[in-house]
Formats: sequence, C-alpha cells, structure tokens
Amino acid sequence: FIDPIQNARQAGVVVVASSGNSGVDTSSSPGNVYEALSIGASNRNSGIAVFSSGETIDTSQAWGSTAPTTWPDQYTVPDVAAPGANIYSAKAGGGYVRYSGTSMAAPHVAGAVALVQASTDGAVSPTDVEASLTQTAWKPGDKSTTPDDRYGAGIVDAYAAVVESNGGVPEAEFSIIDASTN
Repeated sequence: FIDPIQNARQAGVVVVASSGNSGVDTSSSPGNVYEALSIGASNRNSGIAVFSSGETIDTSQAWGSTAPTTWPDQYTVPDVAAPGANIYSAKAGGGYVRYSGTSMAAPHVAGAVALVQASTDGAVSPTDVEASLTQTAWKPGDKSTTPDDRYGAGIVDAYAAVVESNGGVPEAEFSIIDASTN
C-alpha cells in the first residue's frame, strides 16, 4: 500500500488507516505505512483496547528494500486513537449491532479529519490536518506529548482539532452527542 498512500497524500488526501487488531507489538498494512494516519482503538474508560495494535517499527527490519529512503529509521504506530470497542453501528441488511476493532475507530478519525477540513474550507494540507489532530489529542492522566505504541499522541478530540486549525477560534459552532442512547 506504500505507492497508493503516497499518491493519495500527494493529491492532498489524509489517508486514515486502522493499525490492526493483534495487540501490543504488532501492526498491519496499510496502518503501518509511514504516510498513513494510523488509528488505534480506545474503550469507554479511555483506555486502549487490548486488541488494538501498536508498535515501534524498525523501518529496515519491517520493510527492507521496499521502504522509501525518505522514511525515518523508526516510527511509532498508531498516530492517534479513537473509540473502537463495543461501538454501536449499522448492520448490513438493516438494524444495528455492536462491533469492536480499529476499523471501528478509524471512522471517528475520518470524521474529525472532515470537520477540520470543512472548518478551514479545505485550505489545510494533510500534514496540517494530522498535526491538528495529534497536537490536540489527549491521554487520560498523562500530560506527556510523546507518542507511544498504545495511544500514539492520544485520543482524538475533534472539537479541539477544529479550534486549533482555526487559530484558536472555531469557524462554526457544533456539538457532539452520544448517539448510542438513541
């Protein structure tokens, strides 16, 4: 997935990809491609779900000669986390069901990306969008800004990312509701 992700980035697209569901010290493609915004899964207690993949990737060991020379020697995935455990979701054929996985967390981040882009009239680069998301992400009880292999930079805060993207002033007011009670 390296070439398609790099092509999408060059076209101005933020590529949101799940890190995988095999737990600590693992990751999977496309979520472990350096240019992808890799997503881990948090649970309702703001912890990271046990299944959520994350690791520090040694580029030459993991990718060998397929790694672009522009990649760092090592990097950490996920980049950020979002709710991904026991998520209420539409079910194929109708109705609703609860699913868990980093693939349930990725849509939360894709939505946050869309909010940031919409609030700036799309005038921000993928790098700027990702910076807004990672700089405003949070870890429970942890003031560290150092990314780790469980949370990445932290759990995404869509509202804070929109505000940060607009120089501290949101372009539009919006609220976030818990749809699982509806």
